[in-house]
Amino acid sequence: MTMTNEQLIREYRRTQNDDLLGTLYEKNEKLLWRIAHEYNCDIDETYLGFMKAIQKFDETKGNFTTLVYTCCRNEILMARRKRQ
Repeated sequence: MTMTNEQLIREYRRTQNDDLLGTLYEKNEKLLWRIAHEYNCDIDETYLGFMKAIQKFDETKGNFTTLVYTCCRNEILMARRKRQ
């Protein structure tokens, strides 16, 4: 049985097991590539947003993938502002 994003985050917060982070990343890698392609940036730029989404995620406030998209977009835009 595969775990949902929310279950993986809950278990990661409980155990701090880095293998769970790897599993969570693999499960959402396609989304991160799509965001990187949409904003014409490197996949590495989306990783920081992904990690922030894991830290900020609150199950009572919505969907994890929506938060990932928002955090990644914000990180990409912030990085572009700093470069200008």
